[in-house]
Amino acid sequence: MTYTQFSTIIPLMNLIPRKISEKLQLAVQQNKSILLLGPRQTGKTTVLEKIPADLTLSFIQPPLRLRYEKDLSQLMNEIEVLKQDDQLPLVILDEVQKIPLIMDMVQDLIDRNRAKFILTGSSARKLRRSSHVNLLPGRGIALRMTPC
Repeated sequence: MTYTQFSTIIPLMNLIPRKISEKLQLAVQQNKSILLLGPRQTGKTTVLEKIPADLTLSFIQPPLRLRYEKDLSQLMNEIEVLKQDDQLPLVILDEVQKIPLIMDMVQDLIDRNRAKFILTGSSARKLRRSSHVNLLPGRGIALRMTPC
């Protein structure tokens, strides 16, 4: 059965409108950084696709993940290029639990007022399992996304 035949039998699902989208937009407008956590397949990445970012990285992609694991300073270098005089670039890092140490780099960039971030992770528990994980206490808004 081809995709076309299948889609005529079962129509494509509409996206579920998410209330969290409004909270994300407001936080971004207020130059806040956000840690968006929730179980897999709840729509975190899909919600973020509607938010215009200056840089979006998804660490689910092995080549990208390996490149940043080898040299975390790449993130700082890329953000420095994006930095405007009075505008903080918005950086989306998807699946941050794949590179827990990147959270230290993110904290440094937030503390030095170099960027604002939206970080997604499938589980705070996975992030905490690593011995020295930084969950950015006091530096951003933690939001939880649920399946419904």
